[in-house]
Amino acid sequence: MVRCIVLWAAEPLHGVGSHIVALAALVGMLVCGIVPTKELRQQIAWDSPIFIGCVLGLAAVFAHLGIDAWIIGSCEPLFRALSSQIYLLIGVSVYAMVNPWFVLYQNPIYLTAYYATEGEMVEQAPMARYCALYLLICLAGLMASVPYWQLLGIL
Repeated sequence: MVRCIVLWAAEPLHGVGSHIVALAALVGMLVCGIVPTKELRQQIAWDSPIFIGCVLGLAAVFAHLGIDAWIIGSCEPLFRALSSQIYLLIGVSVYAMVNPWFVLYQNPIYLTAYYATEGEMVEQAPMARYCALYLLICLAGLMASVPYWQLLGIL
């Protein structure tokens, strides 16, 4: 484990990705019998880590395939129209970028925590209410910042 931490910390120096280090550690533990293969198959609900890994990797796939540029180009007319309505643009931006979790599958970070505790962390319904509160706080903070940004000449 110490080797993994050292290799992860030194990734900029040696260039070996953290995912490669983690996989090598897993293979090493399987080969040495530290983690039995049967236990590995039975004790982990593999659908959740695979789903989360895929979702977190979508940004790199989108960038590589140019899908992100296509989405930006497609949304440009909408954002041009919204640019004259700065408060509306901020509202749309908050919802798009703050990572809400109104439904369980909406936020990969929340999803990771939820499945790491086998769904016993919290009930989803109260968390959705907290999400609404969180979005309102973010929205209020950004709305309060607009006059200041206008004063600075940024907007």
